[in-house]
Amino acid sequence: MVVVGPTFWWGPWWGPWWWYGPPVQQVIVQPAPVFVQQPAAESFWYYCQSAGAYYPTAPSCPEAWIKVAPRSE
Repeated sequence: MVVVGPTFWWGPWWGPWWWYGPPVQQVIVQPAPVFVQQPAAESFWYYCQSAGAYYPTAPSCPEAWIKVAPRSE
């Protein structure tokens, strides 16, 4: 093989990008996050029998507070 002048051998996989088109951008698609609703924490009211009121209406109680399940209205 005799070559005169500049020669370029790119082979079947090499060559200027315009021969193959612009570079392809990769897009990564991720699944949407899954949210699990936690059950509501159990809440209670606190009643002071001597004051005849619930906390915070009665800020303190001379005896132990009575734990009462809230009523649905």
